[in-house]
Amino acid sequence: MKNALDIEKFDESLNEDELIKAIEGKRPGLPPLTALKHFVKRVSPLKKEVCKRLIEDSSQASEIRKMAALEMGREYAPENQKILIRGLRSSDERLLGAAAYSLGRIGDEKALAHLEELQVRPDSPALKDIVFAKHLIAYRNQLNKHLFVPPKAEDLLRVDEENAIEFSAETVGADRLKGIYDQVKHSLPATPISEKNVLRITCRSTEFLLAFTEKFQSKRGIASLRKTSALSKVILKKGYCPDRYFLAYYMFSHPSEKKDELVLIGTRPSGVISFSGKVKMSEDRCSFKIQSVKSRYTAALNMEAEYHFRKRKYTVKKAVSQMTLDTEQSPAGTPASVNIDVR
Repeated sequence: MKNALDIEKFDESLNEDELIKAIEGKRPGLPPLTALKHFVKRVSPLKKEVCKRLIEDSSQASEIRKMAALEMGREYAPENQKILIRGLRSSDERLLGAAAYSLGRIGDEKALAHLEELQVRPDSPALKDIVFAKHLIAYRNQLNKHLFVPPKAEDLLRVDEENAIEFSAETVGADRLKGIYDQVKHSLPATPISEKNVLRITCRSTEFLLAFTEKFQSKRGIASLRKTSALSKVILKKGYCPDRYFLAYYMFSHPSEKKDELVLIGTRPSGVISFSGKVKMSEDRCSFKIQSVKSRYTAALNMEAEYHFRKRKYTVKKAVSQMTLDTEQSPAGTPASVNIDVR
């Protein structure tokens, strides 16, 4: 066929104008969604304008508008927030969910106000993205609202000590982090992470990096957590490709009802609660304990550690896991009793 394209090679052969034509359905042989997937991978001054047009064009397919909205959430920019807020007015629930998800990553109090005004059906597929976006914006901006309700004791996984596997832990220097943060910056566009005091946690072939967000890597920053909700840490995970990392978990905290104690909640980027624990604060250190929360394909984890402010050093007292997965536990997804209820 004269207009047929080799899908394996087209990304190299098509220039930007041709890709945009394909996205608009004007390039036979290349599906618009496929063209958009490749276009957003490129560095282009036209990317924002193309995504804006797609989001605002109600004649476009839902998947295309959804992808455009997700792309807008990969860069922290006021114009992106404005475009995504307009996306919240759509009756297209896929676009609505994607716009909410992206606002969670980059939005401020104004974006939160728009999310709070939304009224959606209880069975809407966009609901979980809207709810988590409100959590994420509120914690990122230290607003002390939309706080997670901690899981109950019966919702936590316990490690079988007889089958426990120990983690090794060590502090990683900034020189070893070069390039890693560039790989995850689009997942954390409004949340810079610190290169200081990063803890590398390894269990067999699985590797995690526990890093402070930039606001909270200092003693003063950590001390401020006594009074405010915050996205204070993130966990990056090493993928199957050599030296490739991705955002695995957000680590949120807010003051508990007890003095000098924080509630600690870890979620996947989708909003599913995966960890729960407590942080105890003193003048020279903070001590924390976390456990896994029941969900399908989640391994049991039990970790206890301290972070010393003056020494800027972790002491890991216990870090064990059980790598066998219980596929019969509550199905993967946001637990309604844990994550949907907000204060």
